[in-house]
Amino acid sequence: IKKDVSVSKPTPLSISSLLLSFVFLTSCGGGGGAGGGAAENSSTSPDLSSSTTPQTNDTTISGRVIDGYLANAKVCIDKNDNLLCDADEDSAFTDANGAYTLSVNYDPVPYTLIAEAIPEETEDLDRGEVTKAYTLAAPAFVKEGQTENNITVYTTVAAINLYESPSLPRTEDTLNAIEAVIELTTGLVDPMGVDYIAEDDAGAQKAAENFVTILQE
Repeated sequence: IKKDVSVSKPTPLSISSLLLSFVFLTSCGGGGGAGGGAAENSSTSPDLSSSTTPQTNDTTISGRVIDGYLANAKVCIDKNDNLLCDADEDSAFTDANGAYTLSVNYDPVPYTLIAEAIPEETEDLDRGEVTKAYTLAAPAFVKEGQTENNITVYTTVAAINLYESPSLPRTEDTLNAIEAVIELTTGLVDPMGVDYIAEDDAGAQKAAENFVTILQE
């Protein structure tokens, strides 16, 4: 599924499951670790088992944007579902270590987190200045026990599946099902939201690099 976008914006997500499988199968060989991300509400956590009512209490979402860690990448909550960070959407830029924090006064669970790597502005701490735009994404909800909402290649796979199949429930069970497919394809363990740089997982890092190269083409 593709949506019309301005030519001045980074290219939105548009990669098939078949291509993702090819990238992973030809680049990845085991590894993985625990990690992840979460939206933390100041009073109660979102109910991942069912639809939720928008909240009025402040909700904080934080984590890292990771190909290598991406410094000065733009992160937003995609409320209009066009896979872009628009001017009227809540957004923030990552710091020098690729970390971001967003605070909103509504429930983010129904939405997607978008991370835009901007040419000549965003820096990949492993590979240097970004020269071609690309977009990573993540569902704005995570598995139980995760404390950060990292945006990675693997959360992008989940976001693509949810975007292309809007009838899928935005629940932890759905994330687990998508993660199981990634595990089967790659041999990684618990890849959803993992900080594979902190875990020193060379296989996951190589797969991520190959995925981003495809996104930039």
